[in-house]
Amino acid sequence: MKSLQKIQPKSSRHYWKSEIKFAWNKATEAFIQVGTLLIESKESLDYGEFLKMIENDLPFSPRTSQMLMVIANDKRLSNTN
Repeated sequence: MKSLQKIQPKSSRHYWKSEIKFAWNKATEAFIQVGTLLIESKESLDYGEFLKMIENDLPFSPRTSQMLMVIANDKRLSNTN
């Protein structure tokens, strides 16, 4: 017989810790993905188009795009092992 996992009540510290860690991990993955896409787009777009795209078409500043690319290049964060 398969044992059932104990469901943690929403008032439990363990519940909130698990939820917050899960959301943090999803956010980290998303930041790495956005940074990776920025790096790839910068490499493939014609000169000047990358900055134009950030300034006109994306919901963040050039500085934020730089930080996201640094995050994507950080092997400590992108290493899934």
